[in-house]
Amino acid sequence: MTTLDIEFENSNGNEQHLRLKDFSMRNSAAELKATLEKFTLLNLFEKDGVGLYKKLKHATIIEEIESPIF
Repeated sequence: MTTLDIEFENSNGNEQHLRLKDFSMRNSAAELKATLEKFTLLNLFEKDGVGLYKKLKHATIIEEIESPIF
């Protein structure tokens, strides 16, 4: 299984993660970054008056490898 872990900065300056499971890299890294930058402009997510995804910091792909033992 592949997970995309995206780290943002919220409006308080703290880190905020968004994880997308079963992620498949269909576009280039530059296209993904441009899309995530647009995501920060939407102002859709807020919790207790704090905007959650205000500044894109970085994204990482995490691959989980299962190895049966028996």
